[in-house]
Amino acid sequence: MVATAQQQEKIKKDLVARVGWEKEVREVVIVGSFPTSATPNDLDIAVFQDGDKLCLPFALKHRRLLRPVVGQIPTDVIPVRPNDACGPFLAEIPKREVVYERSSPDTRRGHRRYV
Repeated sequence: MVATAQQQEKIKKDLVARVGWEKEVREVVIVGSFPTSATPNDLDIAVFQDGDKLCLPFALKHRRLLRPVVGQIPTDVIPVRPNDACGPFLAEIPKREVVYERSSPDTRRGHRRYV
């Protein structure tokens, strides 16, 4: 996909608008080449969650919410639970762009904050 900077920003805002209101979502992070490449092949998203929901149902729920985004570019949703502290994927997280983080950990729904 050849995406202009403007198209990439629109995808990021769509991403936040679709999953930012979910009560269990603490942070949404784009990893991989999407933020830095003019021709990204896909969009890899780490969704940091509160609680210990099973990864597969959590990922499937957020893929369903992101269908309009997935229609624009192939998208992988990787759920990250609070106790996940290892694995090859997490090694890539320092190369990331945070697009959403809950502004207050005390609130169940939080406030959307496009970073």
